[in-house]
Amino acid sequence: LRATTSYLKQRLKLLEGSESSKERTTEDEAQLVGFLRRLRADGFEYSRMLLLLFWKIVGSAIRARKEAGLATAEAATARDRLQELETAKNELAHTHAHEIDTLKKRHRRELRKISEEMMTNNSEAELRKEIAEMAVRGRDAEIARLRNDMARQWKRCWATDTERFESLRDDAQGLRI
Repeated sequence: LRATTSYLKQRLKLLEGSESSKERTTEDEAQLVGFLRRLRADGFEYSRMLLLLFWKIVGSAIRARKEAGLATAEAATARDRLQELETAKNELAHTHAHEIDTLKKRHRRELRKISEEMMTNNSEAELRKEIAEMAVRGRDAEIARLRNDMARQWKRCWATDTERFESLRDDAQGLRI
């Protein structure tokens, strides 16, 4: 009985040491059940110490299973949380990529608009230059036309004045005679 008790205590320590591993716990339980069946077959069925150790081992196995279940649940929770974080990270990356694309498009539109404005401004500047040149040419033409008109009028006036002067001279000479 002492040998059996020390063996069971040793098995209990092993079992408690393997609480985190479900496979080892199940293996240990199977070995203990087999060992207890042999002990019962050998007549140690009613030993109080043996029953106490048996229930300690069973309690330890139950605790180990519960802890393994909790550890599995915690691992599942951690895995779910990690998956949520990955999803959030991917969504954030997608959002940032979308914002970057939007900014690039807006930048391209603004550059195109600025380029068009510059072209328009260049066109307007060229148009203003042409208008100014046309105005200068127009003024030159107007000045030339005015000079011609003035020359014609001066000639007409000169001719008229000359005729009048000659007529007056003739009249004056006629009076002297």
